[in-house]
Amino acid sequence: MAEARQIGRLTIHFLGDNAAQLAKSFDGSLSVSRSFRDAMAETARTQRHIYVGSSLDDLRDQPGFDRAGFHPDSKAVREGSAFGKPSGAESYFIVVTNREHHLTLDGRVFPGSTDLPLVHELLHPTQIMRTLTETGQFCTNDSEART
Repeated sequence: MAEARQIGRLTIHFLGDNAAQLAKSFDGSLSVSRSFRDAMAETARTQRHIYVGSSLDDLRDQPGFDRAGFHPDSKAVREGSAFGKPSGAESYFIVVTNREHHLTLDGRVFPGSTDLPLVHELLHPTQIMRTLTETGQFCTNDSEART
């Protein structure tokens, strides 16, 4: 299964058995959050394709997947509720699993809905570009906290 959403020149591809559910979650978040809409508009200025699935297998056949460099034995892949990686300058790959996702900030834990990991991962491409602009570095140690 596959669904797509277009924001400017950005196409978000929802893939796999949970494509419809992930697309619905995205649509709901986009409709209720102005800051999320603004962030996605900013992302659309620098990204061409974001691929979203529930597993690495959902994404494997997409262009640029191998460049993303996912490590199947990494802790993020084995235990994470969501994770993502860039592939080149204009593509980003995201996996949102069915595992629970909570936001931890300054030692405080905020229980999340199923929408939280998807929104969180979709904010990463924008934060990566902000960090690159501000520091001249592709990634810094505080990128996760800033997202």
